[in-house]
Amino acid sequence: MKSLPLPSLELLEKYLEVDETSPSGLRWKIKRSHNAMPGDVAGWLNKKLNRWYIAINNKKYIAYRIYVYMKTKTCLDNLEVDHKTFNTVDLEGLRIATRSQNEMNKNKMQSRKG
Repeated sequence: MKSLPLPSLELLEKYLEVDETSPSGLRWKIKRSHNAMPGDVAGWLNKKLNRWYIAINNKKYIAYRIYVYMKTKTCLDNLEVDHKTFNTVDLEGLRIATRSQNEMNKNKMQSRKG
């Protein structure tokens, strides 16, 4: 499934900061609503999908894609973020990958499950 193109790095850096102590990897830099204040964890955990999401300008993004984009400053338009550890909420083991590299990792995971 193709991901929604990310907002510009300039816009993201206006709203967010990278913080490895945050479970989403990100914190708000500015007040977003009465519930989201500067320094708060950015986003919410979708427990069913086991992923953190963040809304920017009324669009929902996968938080780890924003985290990697902001941390590496690498455009992810035609790339994916792969989880070497297969844990979609863990910030450790994230890497930028092509579709085929990500698929190879998925195949490794499925063969481990047996």
